[in-house]
Amino acid sequence: GHRLLAEEAMRALPNYTPSFLRSPAGIADVGEYAREPDRWRGAGDVHDAERTPAHFIDLDDNGLTLAGQSLDNLPKTRSDFEASLRAKGIDPAKSGYLPYATIDAWQQVAKDMAYWRVLTLMESHETNRSKKAWYRADRMRRESLTLRDIGILAHYMGDATQPMHLSIH
Repeated sequence: GHRLLAEEAMRALPNYTPSFLRSPAGIADVGEYAREPDRWRGAGDVHDAERTPAHFIDLDDNGLTLAGQSLDNLPKTRSDFEASLRAKGIDPAKSGYLPYATIDAWQQVAKDMAYWRVLTLMESHETNRSKKAWYRADRMRRESLTLRDIGILAHYMGDATQPMHLSIH
């Protein structure tokens, strides 16, 4: 499901987006990377304790978090959200933090694209062959990282469409 959702989202990108995002290989990569957060599970106690709650957020029947907040009024950071849960005696790992995982992934993609734009510009203006080759190689690495990071974002967006990932039920 994560792969199909991610691939369809990539196919829907407008023509003005960079071609590496719309290429068949890029679309396939994002689809496969969208499966990664589920594949990470079972890596070990430290890893799992940190990442498993990223896949869900428990909301009550009124759409409020276990700390009584609406999604529109969540604290600015995950740390603040966890502090609000602890203040009510709630273990943050039991509540989940899917909105923060989604925002974190989106911010990473935005940063990736900013670096990609700079590298693309530098590569196109560089006259020194060795520097131009370095910019090209770094841009290509950035493209790979960006596809991975979009896949991670797609995973959490997919999780956010699943009622069992958004409810105390």
